[in-house]
Amino acid sequence: MTHHVAHIGLDCASRGLQAFAVLRHAVADARLRAAGQRLDGIASVGELALRLQESRAVEADAIAAAEALHDENVDLRAQIAALRDALSGERQAHAQTQTLFAGLCAEITGRA
Repeated sequence: MTHHVAHIGLDCASRGLQAFAVLRHAVADARLRAAGQRLDGIASVGELALRLQESRAVEADAIAAAEALHDENVDLRAQIAALRDALSGERQAHAQTQTLFAGLCAEITGRA
């Protein structure tokens, strides 16, 4: 009978060790999955940080381009204003020339 009890005891101990091994394996697997998720999270944060830096660089370039366009726009508006003034002066000069020409024509016509 002692042999039978010892055999049952060994069998229970063996099953207990198997259950413990399964639990230990499950815990190790859960730790590995958690570590993998942590690393994935870290990689995602790093990727987002790189995208943010790239976005900020693109934003800075866009702002610089907008400022350059604004400066060019100011210069072009100044050129347009100067050309309008010159055109106005040309029109006044043309009007004066037309008036002189009309006066000369009238004078020539009056002599004839």
